Amino acid sequence: MKLSLFPRDLTFFQLFSKQADLIVESCETFHKFIENQAEQEKHMQAITDLEHKGDDLFREIAHRLNATFLTPIDREDIHSIGSAMDDVLDLIQGSAERMLLY
Repeated sequence: MKLSLFPRDLTFFQLFSKQADLIVESCETFHKFIENQAEQEKHMQAITDLEHKGDDLFREIAHRLNATFLTPIDREDIHSIGSAMDDVLDLIQGSAERMLLY
């Protein structure tokens, strides 16, 4: 029997990867939002939808964090990484909303 000191659950890293993909997609959509003023409403809706998906992913991270006894890295670090990535999506959406307003 082989004993491992590190948990093999890579779920948190997969969720971080999904969050990163959402950030990239949101940035690309924000670029389209800036470049094409005729379709700003459509791009704004897409940014909002991506931000909601990011919120759902962060809730999933928090839920898994509460349900997991041994985590691959420190619990506080997992929460901080997930929260910071969610903040990026929130800031992109906030910037687009302000630009649309002004």
